[in-house]
This record gives sequence, structure tokens and C-alpha cells, in this order.
Amino acid sequence: MTPRLIRLIASAAVAAMAILAVPAGPASAGAPPSGTQKGEPAVVYEERPSGKGVSLQAADCPADNICLYDGTNYGYPRLRIHVSVLYDCAMLDLSPTFHDRTESTHNNTRFAFDLLNHRAGATGHGSDILAGRAAAHRAYTSHLQHNNTIDHVVSPGCW
Repeated sequence: MTPRLIRLIASAAVAAMAILAVPAGPASAGAPPSGTQKGEPAVVYEERPSGKGVSLQAADCPADNICLYDGTNYGYPRLRIHVSVLYDCAMLDLSPTFHDRTESTHNNTRFAFDLLNHRAGATGHGSDILAGRAAAHRAYTSHLQHNNTIDHVVSPGCW
């Protein structure tokens, strides 16, 4: 073998090991836990922050949750979704509670999620459009032109 061929083989092996080391997302993370570790429901509608003096900041979204807020800059009410709900390429339909209400988002999980708009009058999800993407551990104060259009949350590549 030539030195160049040996370097190519070694590079391919390193690349393959790097791919295997990437943590699996919700789509392949196995069976979802039944609710959260504290036994709380996995999807919770919250009218306002609990406790006096709680500020409306993205940081109030608990770990392992994606929080969708009805107002820009994390204004309540909000829908709090535990990451376990979106395992195995599950699509969470926000109807009727939070359909077309999301204006800001805080994804406090280690996974990215797509935010979809189900076009009015369409049947099925073939006409859904990407209204936004919520990157891992990222907060968005507004979805701009997609405010009040988000109908579904799903893992990327699953729809």
C-alpha cells in the first residue's frame, strides 16, 4: 500500500468513528419514557409563570423541554413539551390549544425540532411547510413572518 492510500483509509476510519459518536436524536433514541422523571405530564399548557416575581425570560423553560410562547419575548401563556413526546419521529399537533399561537420559542433540549405550518384547507401533511427550526439549546424571541402560523412540532427529517 502506498502512504497516500494508508492516509485515505485512516481518514475514512476517523470519519466513521466521529459519525458513530454523535448522540442520537429523538427519532432513534428508543422507547420514550412515560412522562417526565418527576411524573409530570409530558405536555403542559401554562397560563402564566408559577411563583411571584418570575420574569418572562427564555431561561424559565425547564431542561429537556421545548417551550412555545403565545407572545413575543416569551410572553405567556406557553405550551411546555417534554422531549420524550417527540421520540420516534412523532409529530405533535398543537390543535386545539396552541394552533397558530406560537410567537417565540425556547428549545431547552439537546435536539433540533422543525416547526410546521399546516396550510388552511389542506388534507394530510403533504402540504405542510417549514415555518421555523428550533436548534438545540436556543431561544427565539420571535418567529417574525411565521408568528401565529405554527401547527406542529416534529424532529427534522421525519416529515
